[in-house]
Amino acid sequence: MASGLFAQYEAEYCSKATELSSRIEALAALSPEQRRSSMRELEAAVREAEQLLQRLDMEARSYSPDQARQLLQKAKEYKADLAKLKEDARRAGGGAGAAADTRAELGLAGDYYQTSAGQRDRLLSATDRLNKTSDRIQQGRQQLLETEVGAALLGCWGAQVG
Repeated sequence: MASGLFAQYEAEYCSKATELSSRIEALAALSPEQRRSSMRELEAAVREAEQLLQRLDMEARSYSPDQARQLLQKAKEYKADLAKLKEDARRAGGGAGAAADTRAELGLAGDYYQTSAGQRDRLLSATDRLNKTSDRIQQGRQQLLETEVGAALLGCWGAQVG
């Protein structure tokens, strides 16, 4: 059924997925510094797998509609498999990410705007700017109304004088 390029991309993806799976399993035994380094390598390998799946998808679309439908279904299953691998990697390497989230919630993060208090301040600031803008719009409408009334009065007065 699948021949040529699709089969080649499929074999490359399966090999990459197996490699990713073993790397993810090995993360638990690593020290935090080794884990960070391994996570960077893992992210690069995930990007490679995503590129393979994109090529696989494009190649599947080049076949006749019946073949393409079956090949696209396979590609969809591979994408779901990769999504699961990415989630497993996130969980396995999550020690550092979870700690950073916790630090941010306690206000100890390096970036204040990642904390709840920082987000609240940004929201209050945005709301204040929105309210000021609404006030300026309201003042503009009031001036427009006064100008229209004045123009109407001048028009009536000009008609009476003339």
